[in-house]
Amino acid sequence: MVTVEIDAGNCGLNTVVNVRADEDQQGVTIELMSECPNVQEAAEELSHLGAAAEVFGPGRDTQVCQILGRHTRHPGCPVASGILKAIEAELGLSFPRDITIKIRRT
Repeated sequence: MVTVEIDAGNCGLNTVVNVRADEDQQGVTIELMSECPNVQEAAEELSHLGAAAEVFGPGRDTQVCQILGRHTRHPGCPVASGILKAIEAELGLSFPRDITIKIRRT
């Protein structure tokens, strides 16, 4: 199982994602625990997904992006990226390394 902790930034609403691959690696079970009510609404729809379509499909066509897009109010929310990175790491398609987005006014 892979766990990803997401600090969404200005909203201050944190999300924890647990992803476990099915035995055949064809699907993943996703558990979302979020302070965000919009992410909580999407949690049931995101609870089990096909793996290949999520990691090999076009970005905005993934179920993760489509489902969260219907529930979240902020397109810059990093939760979708965090979930997709968790799926990749759980399937062994990427290393479980932290990602960072730093924003500075220059």
